[in-house]
Amino acid sequence: MGRKATSSFTELAIIEQLKSKYGNQLNGAALQVKVIGNLMDLLQKLYPHDWAPRLLRILATAFPGQVKELRDSFDALQQYNV
Repeated sequence: MGRKATSSFTELAIIEQLKSKYGNQLNGAALQVKVIGNLMDLLQKLYPHDWAPRLLRILATAFPGQVKELRDSFDALQQYNV
């Protein structure tokens, strides 16, 4: 199995875990920040060079009805961490 296939499998596993744990939505700013922060930590370790687009893709796939809201939370968290 190549690196791309392994990466895709990992992303799919993360998406399934998120859906299983939270359903179709991440309700509340505190929960969103917690989940995004945890994903940032994990993905920075796994994919140090392209973790951010992966994180956004995972969130968009797991929670398609909240793409803008989650993107805004991600951007705010990025600004806070600078």
